[in-house]
Amino acid sequence: MSLLFLFPRQDQNPEMRAEVLAGDVERIKVLRERLSDLSWFMRCLSEPIARSANREDHCKGG
Repeated sequence: MSLLFLFPRQDQNPEMRAEVLAGDVERIKVLRERLSDLSWFMRCLSEPIARSANREDHCKGG
């Protein structure tokens, strides 16, 4: 299984990506589950912000 990203990479052709996704029923199922899970979205949104703040504060987090 490939990795799922909150924001797709910019180097991918959107039309080609849509065609590939449309043919992958299992991946669509996983994406639907994740998109309906607010805690998953918040984790994806918060993690890069926390990492950036930790870098700025010179700490490892925790």
